[in-house]
Amino acid sequence: METQYHCAHIHTHIYIYRLSSLKLTGLSNTSWGLKQTTLNMKLYLILAFVAFTGCQANLFYADEPKPLLEQLTNAFWSYVAQATRTTEDTLKMIRESQLGQEVNVRMTQSADIASEYAVTLKEQMDPMLEELRSKITKETEVFMELLSQNLIGIRDKLKPYSDNLKRQIQETVKKFIDAVGSFTP
Repeated sequence: METQYHCAHIHTHIYIYRLSSLKLTGLSNTSWGLKQTTLNMKLYLILAFVAFTGCQANLFYADEPKPLLEQLTNAFWSYVAQATRTTEDTLKMIRESQLGQEVNVRMTQSADIASEYAVTLKEQMDPMLEELRSKITKETEVFMELLSQNLIGIRDKLKPYSDNLKRQIQETVKKFIDAVGSFTP
């Protein structure tokens, strides 16, 4: 931008120099006045043209020099964006190529075969799973019945011991209450 501004500025100075040199050539006052008005109009037209096209400088917000870290960050993200575009373009080219289309067809065929295999396997496994489920249910019921019988047998065997322990605890508590009761007035 700055280069464009300087170029337009230099061209404007050259044009003004040429206009002033015409004044020095000694043209008559009447023809010079008419030519000077025409040249002034051309000069204003050129200045307006340069101002609108060549001069893109912003006087209010001049670009400040960026720190090195910001320049590196911008360069990195620019590189990433370019690499992404290049990768996307390459993938698009591969997809549209004969090889890419063949790979897509083979992948589709492989997915179809895998899907058919999964359906066949499910059809074969469903009866086996049902049989396994019923077998596990029956074995669980047998185990629960056996466990219940064993717990009943253990409870019956431990009943005399628990009764004896209960009787001993009651006697000890009664002796303790009698002993404490003798200390109260």
